[in-house]
Amino acid sequence: MAVVTDGQGPGKIALGIEDNGVGLGAGLVEGRGLTAMRDRVYALGGRLALGPRPGGGTRLTVRLPLAGARAAHPAMEALA
Repeated sequence: MAVVTDGQGPGKIALGIEDNGVGLGAGLVEGRGLTAMRDRVYALGGRLALGPRPGGGTRLTVRLPLAGARAAHPAMEALA
């Protein structure tokens, strides 16, 4: 499931992705494309959080400032 939500402040957006699977395991730190995803989010001035979902599964949350996203990708102008 993917949900676009309020990014906890004006001019911000958050994207949350959750599943109800077995989770990633305690030992996973890097891999599965997570490093590249984190680097891209940070380059846009955002933050990425990955962890367990209450009740089981995994939750990935990306928070971005809309201004940074629009500057890097003009097609994001539609989100203004």
